[in-house]
Amino acid sequence: MLFDREALEMASSEAVAAYHASLFPVGEAVVDLTAGIGADTIGFARRGPVIAYELAPDRAELLRHNLAVNGADSDVRVGDGLEHPPAAYVFADPARRDPARRSRQIDAYQPAPAEILAAHPSARRIALKLSPLLVDDAFPKLAEGRPYQLEFLSYRGECPEALFMIGSEIEEIWRGAVHLDSGDRLAAADLYDHADEAGAYLYEADPAAIRAHALGSFGLAGLGDSNGYLTGDELIDSPWLRRYRVLADGPGDDRKTEHRLRELGIGTPEVKLRGLHADPIKLRKRWKQTSGRPGIVVLYPAGPRIRHAIVEAI
Repeated sequence: MLFDREALEMASSEAVAAYHASLFPVGEAVVDLTAGIGADTIGFARRGPVIAYELAPDRAELLRHNLAVNGADSDVRVGDGLEHPPAAYVFADPARRDPARRSRQIDAYQPAPAEILAAHPSARRIALKLSPLLVDDAFPKLAEGRPYQLEFLSYRGECPEALFMIGSEIEEIWRGAVHLDSGDRLAAADLYDHADEAGAYLYEADPAAIRAHALGSFGLAGLGDSNGYLTGDELIDSPWLRRYRVLADGPGDDRKTEHRLRELGIGTPEVKLRGLHADPIKLRKRWKQTSGRPGIVVLYPAGPRIRHAIVEAI
């Protein structure tokens, strides 16, 4: 395949592109409004007809090449996808107007998501690949009272996108996370409990589960004010959670933490933190030991206090 840097940075991975393609019926035509170098277009072409738009002629040539080398076929059109007549199935990956800046505002994208929806008022399904950093209220505002589906995707431990879908096929609102590696889905669910001290086990939640506000799905307490660490006394197996056995929990004082690490016979620890402004590398050097078993120091805020949990991976 052939690439240019900007298009490659925006392109979906093969697994994510295959998931996008699975959202549309086999054999039905899909209009890809922002084809780029063709990562998603190739996925769509493997399930049925696809019309692919690309504004830049040079990038459209890359798109045609990449389709060919993947044995895929598409009607590639150089031009503005917004000029396409209303269609039943539409996909778009709008670009940030300023690629150097991460924006939390939906109006910072081109083509504007609202313009895409307005151009296809009778669509059966429109799927928009958007940034997971967008503010929460951007999505219901975009839907303007209509049912919509919002999925925060998890792939290889990261949350690469928010997938917003709307159209006549979507009959009710659903917000949550989708784990592409396992196929598991989590509906949004708020935490029902918090604990300032770690229980027998500590869990690090998947970024997509955090972003989807789905941490209440596990029956665990949020650890302090960490927004992502959970704790409980039962061992839970879930693709959404990294599991750790808690060896100690206490005040996050440098000297006390160092003393407890020595008592536990832990060598230079890995350092994890959430909700705190600190340098894990500097802390790791500060607690460096010449020998000892593996261990992890998890730092987290609990109100005005900082606490540590010393844990080992399970």
